[in-house]
Order: sequence, then C-alpha cells, then structure tokens
Amino acid sequence: MNVLDRKKEEFKERIKERVLERAKALNLPEEHPTVLNELMFLLEKYDVNEEVQRLKAHVERFKKLLESEGEVGKKLEFLAQEMHREITTLGNKIPDFSEYTVEVKAEIDKIKQQAANVE
Repeated sequence: MNVLDRKKEEFKERIKERVLERAKALNLPEEHPTVLNELMFLLEKYDVNEEVQRLKAHVERFKKLLESEGEVGKKLEFLAQEMHREITTLGNKIPDFSEYTVEVKAEIDKIKQQAANVE
C-alpha cells in the first residue's frame, strides 16, 4: 500500500468516526437514514479515485512521450501542468497528504522547466 492509499483510508476512517460521534451526540443510531446519508455524502465528496486514475494516466502518457520521436516539449509541459492540477486536488481533498503535495509539486515544477527545453 502506497502513501496515498494509506492516507486515503485513514481519512475515510476519520470521516466515519466524526459522523458517528455527531450522530451519537444527537442520540441518532448509526443506521439512521440521516447518518448514513451524511456519511455517504462526505465519503463521496472526498473520494479521490478519479484524480488518482487521471494522474496515473498522465504519468503513463508522459513516459510514452519521452520515448517518442519528434517535438514533444509542449505536450510534456501540458501533461506536467495536468499532473500539478491533480496533485493540488488530492492535497485539497486529503489534508494529511499536504506534506507530500508540496514535495510532488516542486518535482513537477522541475519537470516543467526541463520540458520547456525539449523540442
């Protein structure tokens, strides 16, 4: 399990704990429809599977472009920008991931600078 998967699972558990604590404070059973709806809403809101899949797709496309012939600099810059966007979203959705977000963004910025020099 990588860092992102671990942080994702930890965050889901914290959401669940918070919702259940609030339900208990209101004397609502865990299986009350309002509690379940709130839990589902928050888990859906903070789900990052789409971002992770897009990030993986961008990385794969980036690798293929590096191996290809021809002018790829602008495409590499664009993909680096897209990776940056996905990392930002992940950092916003999973607060515990923010320390890694800063590091990854710095590396992506380096990639963008190098891609600007590729024709």
